[in-house]
Amino acid sequence: VQDGPQTLEVGSEDAGSRLDVFLAARLRLSRAQTRRLLARGAVRVAGRAVAEDAKGVALQPGETVDVAPFARPATLFNRAKLEGYMAEMGKEPRA
Repeated sequence: VQDGPQTLEVGSEDAGSRLDVFLAARLRLSRAQTRRLLARGAVRVAGRAVAEDAKGVALQPGETVDVAPFARPATLFNRAKLEGYMAEMGKEPRA
């Protein structure tokens, strides 16, 4: 699943949040997945590109966080659909 580019605004409730925690919550990703976005150079804060080592940067209210398009991990695949496909193929899904 591909997500398009996104611009997220840091609200007062997010002030002081770490960048990786903010991204994980807003994009519904794990922190490891957000670190991969950072490592890829897919994130900009207040118009400036940030790298993976910026994961702990404290965000300020009113800042914008831009995220380039990215593919969501396959682990978010709907389990019911997966089980249906496997049943069609005559295979048992693992627990």
